[in-house]
Amino acid sequence: MTNDTRQDDKEQADTAPQADTAPRSGGGRKGDRRTGDRRGVERRAPPPVWRRPWALVGFGVVGTLLLVLLVSRTGDGTEEPLPQAGTEVRTAPARAPVQEPDAAIAAAPVQDARSAADFERLVAEGDAAVGQRIRVNLYCESIRSISLRPVEQLESGVAALADASSRVPGAECKWGERTDTSREDFLLLVPPDRAEAFANAPAVQDGFVRRKQVEAEVEWLGRSDALHLRTAGVLVTMLR
Repeated sequence: MTNDTRQDDKEQADTAPQADTAPRSGGGRKGDRRTGDRRGVERRAPPPVWRRPWALVGFGVVGTLLLVLLVSRTGDGTEEPLPQAGTEVRTAPARAPVQEPDAAIAAAPVQDARSAADFERLVAEGDAAVGQRIRVNLYCESIRSISLRPVEQLESGVAALADASSRVPGAECKWGERTDTSREDFLLLVPPDRAEAFANAPAVQDGFVRRKQVEAEVEWLGRSDALHLRTAGVLVTMLR
């Protein structure tokens, strides 16, 4: 019985499947996959900086700017043609003739004209008062640029202050004391060399607004066509 058992064990050992000691082909396939992955990584490597889209756009912008600068510096090489004989050449209109005040009036003594009644008297005198120097009390706003209109004659006091664009520096004022019931509007022209003294005048409450209290010597111009028929004068000196 023992011999039969051993015989059966031997037969079972002979018929048992043999272990596969050969290397698995899967290992080779795995190595192949790694090789393919490395090629994919190399293929997906980022391009150089100078080949990236934003770099190409930058090159285009810089090139365009350089081209524009080159064209603007060189120009087109053309020149303005000279006017031919018989061609009409237009020039800027000449300034109106200057009207000088009467020498006797300008040399007359300075008068006090601080009230509304004095204002009405000067207006009534018309051209006979133009150039008269007077002492006045005014309440003025800040200096601003006043436009002139074209006229046949321009007062000398206005012409001396007019700039190339036909504008003069002036301040809108009220003539007379704050207690006067019939105050008049007056345009005070301020020469540039007296603008600082005017600006330093004290500011006071005048009704609902603040104005500069100006006590000054003024050259009377009267109603000026160039100043759109406003009654005006030129500041000669500040009295305080």
